[in-house]
Amino acid sequence: MAKSGRFTASPGHIWERCQMLYYIRFVEPIYNDMYDLTTDGMLYLQGQIDADNRPKPPVERVLRG
Repeated sequence: MAKSGRFTASPGHIWERCQMLYYIRFVEPIYNDMYDLTTDGMLYLQGQIDADNRPKPPVERVLRG
């Protein structure tokens, strides 16, 4: 996403968001900095899962990796 130039967010911000989505299991890393949607991620996008029912990721822990 960061390399595509279609987003106004910085590469660091995109990385942070991917880490947060990984923490709640909406994405999984597949190779280096590439991620894939999980089944739960797809269900969320389809409106079938409420993200409010997911654990709230502690920012400090997520950003430490």
